[in-house]
Amino acid sequence: MSLKKWIFSTMVVLLAGASSGAQGEDIFEAVRSGNLDAVKALVAKNPALLKSKTPEGDNLLHLACGAGGRPIVEFLVAQGADLHAENGVGQAPLLYAAYQGHSEILSLLIAKGADFRKPDQRGRTRFRPSGPNWSRCIPD
Repeated sequence: MSLKKWIFSTMVVLLAGASSGAQGEDIFEAVRSGNLDAVKALVAKNPALLKSKTPEGDNLLHLACGAGGRPIVEFLVAQGADLHAENGVGQAPLLYAAYQGHSEILSLLIAKGADFRKPDQRGRTRFRPSGPNWSRCIPD
């Protein structure tokens, strides 16, 4: 992503976050802490929160995969979360699950159709070892 596109997308995210007020930050915290009830309540109140992104471009599925929150990952996938969404450096949620060693989440994402062969902008694939826990996550 070019610097110009990154700045533009960051401004869009910041403006969108400002319009949703504290709910934007609340949804991030609920996902990171694994609070499924809070995530569901916030989404029920404001479905647009499902499209929330951090300034780095991580969506809710990125955050849930990194945190290891399988119930939240399942909820987000059921709500239509984009399995192939890329953050600002081209990383999909699957990479977060793999790097953190969340093999159950990795298996779930692959079963739902996530592409583990596509490289990020740095050329790293989701299949090549890129973290200390990766070997436990490689699909059979």
